[in-house]
Amino acid sequence: MRIDGKRKCSDCSKEFEWMSIVAQPASAPIYTVETIDKPQARIVEKRGDTYLVNIFCSHCKQLNAFEHK
Repeated sequence: MRIDGKRKCSDCSKEFEWMSIVAQPASAPIYTVETIDKPQARIVEKRGDTYLVNIFCSHCKQLNAFEHK
């Protein structure tokens, strides 16, 4: 499964696109193949339907941490 979006940097205020691929359970009947076409974010934690995501800004290289539903 793929999650993606746009984020405004907490340091330089420029907007950039991001994406991350979430592992599918081993019991899934069919695996979805995803294309990596945006800067890759790292999922740090999952709380229910919310993901804690880290990504470095593509403009100023500042680490941005945020929640994504």
